[in-house]
Amino acid sequence: MKKRVLNKQKLFIFISIIFISFCILFYGFRFIYYYRKFNKKADNGQVIQLLSTTVRSNNEPVTTGDGLYSVGSEFIFKGASVNNYVMYSGLLWRIVKINNDGSINLVTDKNMNEFMWGTTGANYNSSEVRKWLNENGDNTGIFYQNLYNPKTYLKTSMLCLDTVSNISNFKCDKTLTDDYVGLLSVIDYTSSIVDEQTYLNINDEYWLSTMVDSSNAWFVDSDKISKTKITDSYGIRPTITLNETVSYESGDGTINNPYKIGYNDGLVLGSHVKLGNDIWIVYEINNDNVRLALSGYVDRGNATYKFGSSNIYSPTTTGNLGYYLNNNLYENLPYKDLIINNDWYIGSYEDDFTNIYKDKVTAKIGLYNIADIKLNNETKNYYLLTGGTDSKVFAFDMSGYLFESGSTQNRLIKPAITIRKSKVVSGTGTLNDPYILEG
Repeated sequence: MKKRVLNKQKLFIFISIIFISFCILFYGFRFIYYYRKFNKKADNGQVIQLLSTTVRSNNEPVTTGDGLYSVGSEFIFKGASVNNYVMYSGLLWRIVKINNDGSINLVTDKNMNEFMWGTTGANYNSSEVRKWLNENGDNTGIFYQNLYNPKTYLKTSMLCLDTVSNISNFKCDKTLTDDYVGLLSVIDYTSSIVDEQTYLNINDEYWLSTMVDSSNAWFVDSDKISKTKITDSYGIRPTITLNETVSYESGDGTINNPYKIGYNDGLVLGSHVKLGNDIWIVYEINNDNVRLALSGYVDRGNATYKFGSSNIYSPTTTGNLGYYLNNNLYENLPYKDLIINNDWYIGSYEDDFTNIYKDKVTAKIGLYNIADIKLNNETKNYYLLTGGTDSKVFAFDMSGYLFESGSTQNRLIKPAITIRKSKVVSGTGTLNDPYILEG
């Protein structure tokens, strides 16, 4: 009997040793994994500082006023005056919150485009804004495709899909976790408010991701949340999530010295380029070339032009804006040899922006189309390339809002061109210090 008890004791001790050894190995490897993950080293052996760690150390959590708040396992920026600016992919962003895993939610500092949220009966999954933000079939993901190396710097975000008729009863039972780019939700906006003020108010109107019902959605109306039909047109202000291993390079989070993350790849979305005496801005990046839009207007804004007798952009029809840009203007550009022929999409837009890709012309000079990323929100009253209903043309009005204009109205002109990618010789890519390119 004693022998059997002894054998049971030995078996128990043996199993315990195996279990303890397994725990030591498992948690030891986990410790090493996370230590290396959050203490990355450069080639010279120095530990790389993470962006999330830097932001936390620069912002002691507060309980009142403007600043960084500790809420559960997250850190959320609240109030109007907060130093939460980040420069990524040539664009200025604001930090919304730091998640418990060290990833960081960002929203663009300005609107990147403007059009309808979706067609009647759509939900967020089938909305126009989601198609424009993320890849989901042909001619979609316009914004995502132009971000710098998104698979390295970004992770997918969680987006709440619940319909909310009363913002005081917000819930998040339905979620979307597959997208890299999204919109702010109602709770993102309301959580940022302190004393009725928030840095998310930008004196402009933009969509939120939250629906009111099958026909309406919430949007920010300059300094408050309102609801409107999803077929109306408002600004699109994308959100992304930087992954937890993104490193800090420089900056203190202020608007004049935003946090920068570790890369310098020359021409990126939003880069300013000087050609001759003109400043252009990168709004689309392809494998071998980039599209540029003039930062200001033709003739420095001292002259206005009609689109033409029809709403179809035509480089070969006398009296059409396309003819003027590809003949009169082009021939007088001192850098015209740098401009290459490219396809310009001229399909019309009614309720699906991908329809613009059904028709195109080849030309040296074009204009923004309705789906292109718009990067200079200060420019107003100019034509787009896209036709609308009843022979009208889409344009931005004197206040900077999208609308359908008669084609014979006089408006300012923001031409667009395509050039080959080339090496940056000098400059930092800002408006005041634009890139000078080789050749």
